Amino acid sequence: MHLTLFPDSFETFRDDALATKWETIRNVRRVVTGALEVERAAKNIGSSLEASPLVYVSDKKIFDTLFDIDLAEVSITSNAMVTNDDAPSDAFRLNDVPGVAVVVEKAVGTKCARSWKILPTVGEDAEYPDVSPRDAQALREWKALDPASAAPATPDPAPAEVVDTVAAEPEPVRVVAAVVAEPEISIQQDVKTKPVEAAVPNKRKAAKSRSKNTTDEAAHKSSKKSGTTGSKKAPAKNKAAKKVAKAAATKGAKKKTAKKQAAKKVAKKAARKKPAKKTGKTTAATKAKKKKKKAR
Repeated sequence: MHLTLFPDSFETFRDDALATKWETIRNVRRVVTGALEVERAAKNIGSSLEASPLVYVSDKKIFDTLFDIDLAEVSITSNAMVTNDDAPSDAFRLNDVPGVAVVVEKAVGTKCARSWKILPTVGEDAEYPDVSPRDAQALREWKALDPASAAPATPDPAPAEVVDTVAAEPEPVRVVAAVVAEPEISIQQDVKTKPVEAAVPNKRKAAKSRSKNTTDEAAHKSSKKSGTTGSKKAPAKNKAAKKVAKAAATKGAKKKTAKKQAAKKVAKKAARKKPAKKTGKTTAATKAKKKKKKAR
């Protein structure tokens, strides 16, 4: 087939009578699809397969052309009926296709599971109750062509094997010694019996004592809060109070040492200046004595 060349001319394949016939069928189909679009816009139908158009043809030539044509297949509808009766006044028409009018009706029946057409003949075939007789015949032909589909769907069940049941030995019972837990002492009670004491140096000035009082009050307040909030929050707050007191103590000690060092420096400077002054006095006295001696 692939070695065959295309013919030089297609004039022998042309059939003017067949082309004229299908030109008429396509014009009628245009009127049908136009009527379907009007009904779909009005939301009377969803898809074209929900419709069953009734086609009124007053032209005898067009009517004879549609005699052996399945207009439902051409228009993609569930059913279609052509009649030469007079069309009603509200039927859909096209000006460029005279003699054709269409009234769209809803299809009656059950939806076919294969073709999705709504037909009253669905369920008439006992072997394929969910499809129309036409689709049931197509399924039979397909089944005859495919030998695998003729095989049983479920294989025969395998024979059951008999297995001897062996009773399992009971596991030995383990004896666990009960351990009595010692009563826990809540941190709240420990805080009440042993109040927090901040390590503060004994010698302080008035300004340092105020910082000590403030740190003691903060530690005391934190210990009170820890006693009221519960055993879980008490340790954290006690640690915080100790840290505050320790920081205050170290700060005061540093200030004290700094002041001591400053006092020592001042004393050293004073000690250095005193001998200088004394030496100045002695030199002045010696000078006066020398003057007296010279005067004599």
